[in-house]
Amino acid sequence: DDLPSIFRVNDLLNRAGMDTISCGGVVAFAIECFENGILTTKETDGLELRWGDGEAIIKLTEMIIKRQGLGDILADGVKLAAERIGQGSEAFAVHCGGMEAPMHDPKFDPGYGMVYSCDPVPGRHSVSSYMLLDLERLDRQFKGAKKTPAFMTAKERYRYENKGDAMAIGSFFRMLVDCAGGCTFGVQIGGDIPLIQWLNAATDWNLSDQDYLHIGERIQQLRHAFNIREGLNPCIDFRLHPRISGHPPLDKGPAKGVSLDVDAMATAYYEAMGWELSSGLPDPARLERLGLHEVIEALHPDRSLRSEP
Repeated sequence: DDLPSIFRVNDLLNRAGMDTISCGGVVAFAIECFENGILTTKETDGLELRWGDGEAIIKLTEMIIKRQGLGDILADGVKLAAERIGQGSEAFAVHCGGMEAPMHDPKFDPGYGMVYSCDPVPGRHSVSSYMLLDLERLDRQFKGAKKTPAFMTAKERYRYENKGDAMAIGSFFRMLVDCAGGCTFGVQIGGDIPLIQWLNAATDWNLSDQDYLHIGERIQQLRHAFNIREGLNPCIDFRLHPRISGHPPLDKGPAKGVSLDVDAMATAYYEAMGWELSSGLPDPARLERLGLHEVIEALHPDRSLRSEP
């Protein structure tokens, strides 16, 4: 509730070109390490790191920006910081594949859990979720998009097997909006926004809704393929920190008692995307339908389906 210090930290990070979500996660990690005796005033240059101490948080933020003292250890994120500090600090390094977790809790909206652990950029809250699908009303616009209301019954909310397709379509739409320069908040006010008509008017392409969704999928598949080529597999490398998935579950609050089935979530999303679960390799036939021949040649050199002219 200390708004002046929050404003000051945001201003510092904006001027430094640094992410506020990640820095917030890093500061929280440092405070927990301090309160549990892993860090002391010796490592913090005399700072007493406590929850709610706005002045100490501002000072630590400045140290991170300038890579001074402890800030140099923290500046690369909680994953690397925990590896450097050790002493059990990994328990407080809340991240998804090295990306600090946003405050959008997948224990309440499991759609975020799918995206945090399966998207080519882990821990990203703006791609899709049950809530975003509900706000964007994609079921009105795109064939195959099912209505997935954010405030469904608890029993239905935690069933994953019928959610992968909707989440995949949500990610395709988000890729389209991002690459078109669209506003992430603007598209959340309802599916009646004539986005496709606007794009056709601007480009003179005269493409259908499904054509544009096809473009969005090409983008998403290409992003994933880049990770696979570089040796990353989201299902292995982007695992959720146990706190994010509710292991152990919380004993109070709206997400009390909730533990997510991370493997079931990943399976649902991977099947919808056509990705092999253990390796992450995309289905070459699907890549062929998308016209991503270069990706087939890069990831499946012995199975290229490209037709000769």
